[in-house]
Amino acid sequence: MNRRLAIIVVAFTLMLALLACGGGGAGKTQTPEPTAVPKASATVAAQPTQAPPEATRTLPPKPTQLPKPTKAAKPTLTPGTAAAGIRQWAISASASSEYGDPNWAAKQATGKPDTPMCGDHDTAWASASSDGEEWIELSYDAPVMPTEVNIIQSFNPSQIVKVELIDMVSEYHEIYSAQPAAVDECPYRLSIPVDADYQVAGLRITIDQSVLGVGWNEIDAVQLVGVPDRPVIPEPTTNATFEWRAGGSGDAADSIFTTLHGMDASDGKLYVADEMNGVYAFDLEGNLEGQIAPGEVGYVVDVKADSWGSIFVADAGLHQVSAFDEDGEFYMVFGGVGIADGEFGSDSPAALAIGPVDGNVYVLDVNQDADGKDIVRVQVFTSDTGDFISSFLIEEDFGATAMDFGPDDNLYILGRAGYILKLSPESGEVLDRLGEEAIGDSYTLGLSIDGEGNFYVTTQVPAGAVKLDADGNLLETFGIEATSTDEGWPEGEFMFPAGIAVTKDGSLVFIGDTSGDYTFITAFKYP
Repeated sequence: MNRRLAIIVVAFTLMLALLACGGGGAGKTQTPEPTAVPKASATVAAQPTQAPPEATRTLPPKPTQLPKPTKAAKPTLTPGTAAAGIRQWAISASASSEYGDPNWAAKQATGKPDTPMCGDHDTAWASASSDGEEWIELSYDAPVMPTEVNIIQSFNPSQIVKVELIDMVSEYHEIYSAQPAAVDECPYRLSIPVDADYQVAGLRITIDQSVLGVGWNEIDAVQLVGVPDRPVIPEPTTNATFEWRAGGSGDAADSIFTTLHGMDASDGKLYVADEMNGVYAFDLEGNLEGQIAPGEVGYVVDVKADSWGSIFVADAGLHQVSAFDEDGEFYMVFGGVGIADGEFGSDSPAALAIGPVDGNVYVLDVNQDADGKDIVRVQVFTSDTGDFISSFLIEEDFGATAMDFGPDDNLYILGRAGYILKLSPESGEVLDRLGEEAIGDSYTLGLSIDGEGNFYVTTQVPAGAVKLDADGNLLETFGIEATSTDEGWPEGEFMFPAGIAVTKDGSLVFIGDTSGDYTFITAFKYP
């Protein structure tokens, strides 16, 4: 190689190194937001759509909508002293915005660090813009008493201004605050010691990119360290036996599920809300019969079928409820984001219930009032036209997650705090509080009620489900808490159960479970 060529090669190498480690997000080009895709008619198919192609550096900003939880590998127990506890990487994430999807998406901050060097790499989370305040929330597999948080930043650290822990009833606890300050080290690990007497399974990180003017502060991974403090895991006590299981690895060629949420068993069918793919319909033996979805899906969280053949789907990403006839044909949609009657908050609609007498659609709405105060309300709509009828506030701050009607025609709402509210469906008056002794420490998510008034509730501490009688007393437990492997976990065990459904005669119970790369529906049958 001659001297002139050697000089050119050295200069080019230095230029590449500078581009990788410095500056304000080199390579990202902001372009106008794309036009929303119009809704199409309903489709029925057995397979989901293909994943989007890899993003490029000219990718436009992601449209504003509810961020979607994502998946990552199961965390592992780090060898060491007992005091070290569990060191786990996030398994899901959502953010105020994302530069791309999948590149630079919130999910890039889950799992172990995978950005090899400092620089503007698409294996880390980056917000849509590089000059404002943004946040990312991360969730973890095992609730712990936290002792440390480690935030791995791979570009333009450190513009983190606040870190908050999220406890088991969704309360936020600030553990760190600072002003943006440039640091020389990159990648950079911000280690925050924690001394807390409460369990957490999530955290929120807020960044402010408007101060330093250096561009995107990208986050590659976030580690939560803590000591488990969970109840002794009991053996199942139900006399129902394992019947079948559907699902598996999301990486499998025949995989159909993403993350499962609400479920409903009605008229010989099982309907399962899949957040990215709409609703899957199964027969009660576990055979897939089809997929129900409008042409556009945001973030599907619940599904309910009425006694007249209609199927209602709650989409918290598009802030609407879609309705389908018994053949899966789309016939109407109602809702929209906002605080007025008939509109839903940024994380809503959160759950559905169908009035057994009039067939009206009851929608759980996590929202704000005109003064900006956080509220939870139930809105009621007609089932044929989607017209708003009425609403009432849920005054109790208990992290409402699911609801269903009982055979007494009263409305029951479950909260993460571990009890069930019995409400008048006309006025919202609280008639009773049930199950506090049985499920008060269980971090409850899903609810279904059989024809005798028994409650079926999914729990995450420990992972599984319980059956309560009509007065909220514990009758039985389903499943045991699983230990995840590279092949998922055994039948009859659970990691992160969420949705649950029971047939009206109480003979079959279905539980949806998602963790890491694996998603399952498990069916139990009573003799």
